[in-house]
Amino acid sequence: KGLNAAADYRHSRGIGEVDLYFGCRHADHDWLYEEEMLAMKQTEEEGGTNGGGVLANLYTAFSRDGMDRVYVQDKIRGDAAERFRSMVLDKKCSIYICGDGNAMARDVQDAIVEVLAEAKTIGGDTSKAKAVVEKMKAENKLLLDIWS
Repeated sequence: KGLNAAADYRHSRGIGEVDLYFGCRHADHDWLYEEEMLAMKQTEEEGGTNGGGVLANLYTAFSRDGMDRVYVQDKIRGDAAERFRSMVLDKKCSIYICGDGNAMARDVQDAIVEVLAEAKTIGGDTSKAKAVVEKMKAENKLLLDIWS
């Protein structure tokens, strides 16, 4: 439901695009807000209502639904890596990581570092990429809402 509040705020302020990376084990019984998320992704032209078009992109990962386990960090490293880099380095986005603090949060942060390190301005230097992540944390541009 926090995404709804963020959507209202975003619309009222004219803030940039929102991409959502969402993961859980099984789509059929763990994706509790599927309808709301899909509605936020659809534009009005696609039949979306009540916040439709709020999400520019919705990337989903369901780790137990197929033969291969797919996680959010895989989606970050995948086809959208260039967009992710641009949103962090050029558009100065904010990142919210919510969920399991035992492994998921660390793995997602590692993926962010890997993707940022591939930027031309960072040149493969993971220490520079880690510094970007730490700076984002210090500026409250990367927030963690995790539990174990």
